[in-house]
Amino acid sequence: MNEKYTIIGNDGICEICKNERKNPVILKSDDNVDELFADAQGKGKGLYDALVFFSGGKDSTYMLTTLQKKYRKLRLLAFTIDNGFRSPFGEENVKEICKHSGIEHLEIRPYTMFRKLYGYGFKNFSDKGFYATDIWEGELFMDIGRNIAAQMQIPLTILGYTPQQLSIIKPGYDEYKLYNPSQAVYKENQKFTRETFLGQRLDAIFTPDEMKYWWDFTRYPESDLPTMVLPFNAWGYNKDQILKEVSQMSFITKVNPMFTNDLYCQLGIYLDYKILGYCSFEPEWAAYVREKKAERIYNRNTWEIMEYGSLYSENQILDSVNMSIVLNQLGMTKGDVKEIIAKHWVK
Repeated sequence: MNEKYTIIGNDGICEICKNERKNPVILKSDDNVDELFADAQGKGKGLYDALVFFSGGKDSTYMLTTLQKKYRKLRLLAFTIDNGFRSPFGEENVKEICKHSGIEHLEIRPYTMFRKLYGYGFKNFSDKGFYATDIWEGELFMDIGRNIAAQMQIPLTILGYTPQQLSIIKPGYDEYKLYNPSQAVYKENQKFTRETFLGQRLDAIFTPDEMKYWWDFTRYPESDLPTMVLPFNAWGYNKDQILKEVSQMSFITKVNPMFTNDLYCQLGIYLDYKILGYCSFEPEWAAYVREKKAERIYNRNTWEIMEYGSLYSENQILDSVNMSIVLNQLGMTKGDVKEIIAKHWVK
């Protein structure tokens, strides 16, 4: 962990590790997702039994292909949202996996909605870290999926969040009490209407038509409200093992998150190091290392390289092809980035 995120004692052990030893977090659910999936086969009112969020990254790839192998009669719809900033590697993975597996695939491209979300998030939430804008994006992904599932009468939505990701969600970010690292199946808490994020009213940011992307359970009959399932909370999650298994799929090009993550992540990570002095995703990766689910040296070196690049090679980053694409898509300039840093810099 970065010393600017946590206090490291004279014994070389950080406060997070000490607290976890005193108060261990339960990162495993007793929910029987295997029984749920087996029972759901062929039960959907429409064409599908489950909508599976699918980005082409290692976790969603492992989840989707595992579901197909284990539950042959579970009618799956792979669901991808193109936010306008997708990695070409992730995009290619989606095409190849769906082609080789024969799984039906739906992709939508609400570019304007996501440009507005990212632009607002970077300008207004950067003092909280890139983590805040990324969580907000994830909630929009989920809400769009919920709406599609309800409209198509698909009873299950399946998402590849890991228990480690859920365990570090900060107070105030889970405003609708949707997540718990020791729970894998969520039904009753899907009866909500999203109106705010971090205290900001969404209808003050988005137009009435754009608000339709956000979830409002009152639009649908109760019988059509989907149940959300997070399989990794029940299956367990080993980052390195999943990376290894997915890497062995011959038709996939790149599975490392450094290649498959969306292009806008580069801007978010850069802002984190300039404003906070650390990346707000380091706590999640550190959790995998502490639980021996990821290799320590590799992860340490990865973050140190990104820290060095952000703090000492910033001109190369700001002038890179990917950063130019992101700034152009967001209607921002390098001057705007410097204004964001000046506005939110944590002294």
